[in-house]
Amino acid sequence: MPGENAMLAFQGVEDIHQLPTTHPAYPKVRELVRLCIEAIEDYDPDIHGKVYLIEPGDVSKHLPDICEPCKLYEVQWEGVTLEDGHFVCVYLGSGDYGLVFVVPDAPWLPPKLRERLLYFLDPPIAP
Repeated sequence: MPGENAMLAFQGVEDIHQLPTTHPAYPKVRELVRLCIEAIEDYDPDIHGKVYLIEPGDVSKHLPDICEPCKLYEVQWEGVTLEDGHFVCVYLGSGDYGLVFVVPDAPWLPPKLRERLLYFLDPPIAP
């Protein structure tokens, strides 16, 4: 069982129940679990990856499941989109392995991290 300081990880369809349906990120996380987990036949989190929800206490933690320990503002993202008030950040490993991090665009997001996510944002926000 993950420790109390663990990031909220979704590595199976049943894991969506970790998040209350009233949580602001629930619709986005549920959609990503369907697209990235449920849609893959014989899904295995060790082969295919996971979906993570970043919460305020997670922004300075080292990210799990990335080969070289790093923090959110250090990752070379494959892509970042801004959807329904959440940054959806994609990290691709080798083979079929990929991680998706859902980061709320919230007031608690440190400016350094928000700038980093905006740098990778596709499409960019028009000035």
